[in-house]
Amino acid sequence: MNSSNSGGGLCPKHLVEQRAKSVNQLQCAIEQIAPLFPSVLNPGSLTALTLVSKFPSPCEWIEKANHKAIMDMLETLPRKGKSYAQGKYATLVSCAEDAQITGIPLAAYASTIRCFASVVPSVVQSLDVQIKVIDEQIKALSEQLPEVALLRSIPGIGDTLAPIILGEIGDIERFIKAKQSGIDPLKKTA
Repeated sequence: MNSSNSGGGLCPKHLVEQRAKSVNQLQCAIEQIAPLFPSVLNPGSLTALTLVSKFPSPCEWIEKANHKAIMDMLETLPRKGKSYAQGKYATLVSCAEDAQITGIPLAAYASTIRCFASVVPSVVQSLDVQIKVIDEQIKALSEQLPEVALLRSIPGIGDTLAPIILGEIGDIERFIKAKQSGIDPLKKTA
């Protein structure tokens, strides 16, 4: 139940960390050329990834020739409609204008972003699938353990936290006093 990888299988903690690392690397590259971009679009979103894979530099976001393609992306990918797309595009243009002053205008960054944007979606999707499989295995295993049901009965501890606590504590019988386990229930008096 704990996050150690003793059986040679996948470790959910490492998969989640790898996923975050991939998205963070892309975000860092984007922030070098357009510091305000994360305030416009989540760099890990499908919309942002599609945008930066086709138009990796801020000067491309404001080119009239790209306006229709970008508007179509902003309208269809998040499925939020034309007014949402118009607002996002206006914010994206402001971000691009700011980037011309505050960003680093190196072509290498645009190439790096295009490369990351083409790889990150498949990496993230693959990791998401692996994480989901492991989560389902943990859930199936935890449903067989009465200790998990007991932990779930504590307010604030649900399906995610109960197996984690059990995995970290292990066999509760090894503790002589509740304080040794880090859990010291106190009775509230009115």
